[in-house]
Amino acid sequence: MKRDAEAYLTEMNIPTRLVEEMFSTDPAEMRNLTRPELEAYRLIGLDYVVREQRAQQMAEEHGISREAYEAFRQELNHKCTIFTGLPEPMLLRVSQVAERHGIQL
Repeated sequence: MKRDAEAYLTEMNIPTRLVEEMFSTDPAEMRNLTRPELEAYRLIGLDYVVREQRAQQMAEEHGISREAYEAFRQELNHKCTIFTGLPEPMLLRVSQVAERHGIQL
């Protein structure tokens, strides 16, 4: 059973050390994982493999290299963090950053 659990977690890109945690916890004393534990085991958020696949797909759709897409994404994230709740200025900034990186929206 432990081997099956490790194989499944490996397939899902989750650290197999979670299996040790699971099998070392008495079932009668079950506990919920804390947020830092959930993050450490990569159980919340997008899996890094899925994130990379999406980035590759976006780069291909825009006809740019993966590296160029990453530069665009980083600049866009940096520039747009200040526009929370202000859609018009943010849309203008997105258009400016996309144009600078040669991306047509």
